[in-house]
Amino acid sequence: MGTDYGEIFLELIQKFYDIETVVISGKGKWFDNADVVTTFLIAKKRNPNTPINQNRTISFCTLKESINEIPDIKQLSENILLETDNQFVTVQNYSVNEITNFETIGVPWCGYFANLNWLTEVSEKLIDCNQIFKFTRGERRGWNPLFYPASGNNIEAEYIRPVLKNLRGTSGLYCSADGEAFCCSRSIEELEQLNHTGALQWIRSFENQNNETGVPLTQSLRRANMFWYEMKTDNMADFVANVNYDKSLFIATFVNRSFIDQRMIGLSIKAEHQGENRVLLLALLNSVLSMFFIESFGFGRGLGALDLRATKFERDFKLLNFELLSHEQKQNIISAFQPLANRSRFNLEQEVEQADRVNFETVLFEAFGISEYYQAIKSSLLHLYRIRFAVKIN
Repeated sequence: MGTDYGEIFLELIQKFYDIETVVISGKGKWFDNADVVTTFLIAKKRNPNTPINQNRTISFCTLKESINEIPDIKQLSENILLETDNQFVTVQNYSVNEITNFETIGVPWCGYFANLNWLTEVSEKLIDCNQIFKFTRGERRGWNPLFYPASGNNIEAEYIRPVLKNLRGTSGLYCSADGEAFCCSRSIEELEQLNHTGALQWIRSFENQNNETGVPLTQSLRRANMFWYEMKTDNMADFVANVNYDKSLFIATFVNRSFIDQRMIGLSIKAEHQGENRVLLLALLNSVLSMFFIESFGFGRGLGALDLRATKFERDFKLLNFELLSHEQKQNIISAFQPLANRSRFNLEQEVEQADRVNFETVLFEAFGISEYYQAIKSSLLHLYRIRFAVKIN
């Protein structure tokens, strides 16, 4: 349900069936031969020529115990069909119309196992991130020895760009490049005329090499309107998000703008927002509300890892709209966020309970007038997070 093809499947199946119930395990996987949390649907066949009843409800049920530990499966089934909570299952009921609104906001079906009764109210305070940032993906050129040279390469400095290869070594919310990338958009003739022998020697050291399948690099690396040895620098970023998250959900900012590798998503501040305080943007990108969107946009893939859909993230990721704030409110948020920004991150379940985190979220939610929804958003985030890691529970 959290994949692009899952959304297509849900759209197609609802043409011919009324989905009545969706059930997922919140404690352990059901099958030993798959490292995923299984989901099943209960649906009733419908006439595709009749209009959809917008008031009809769909139940999203999360099992709170391992299927093998539930003593009365028949009783559990009755609770699910009657849409009632008990000690073994939690149920969220949403009408088709509510689900349409959730989809418009951007939250996909895998988010509906959580309580989303707050979402419509809070959505009035949100802004699409693509209005603030240009999204970029890390470049994939296919031959790392060429494009990520080791030190001592003698390449002219103008063809070397800082690159962040991964975020594994980043313990806080500030990151720096951990490598160098070779980025040359000049022709061989231009390099010869400029007497840039370092870049020339580097390129020529690869021009007679083959890839793993025996295809010459000059052919396998060929791209339209690019030299075979060229890698663009368009995706220099101000902020960076993971494509694969584990136990910590965050978006980091670069100390100095950097190039990113393929397994990350870069966010570059658009020209019209360059004057906005960078720490304020970092704070908004790392609120529990932003974490909720990250968690709901991705999908668990094997042993709890979260795969974030880059296209979904770029299209629908939102943050609280800083344009609604006064200068004083912005400064209060920045001050409350500084302790978080200057320390290491914790795993999500620990992070949301830290005193400085709670204080920051309190100041943030008060500034936007949505304090009453803070606990619900936090609970919704943790609910989805725990479902993702249920696959690891024995």
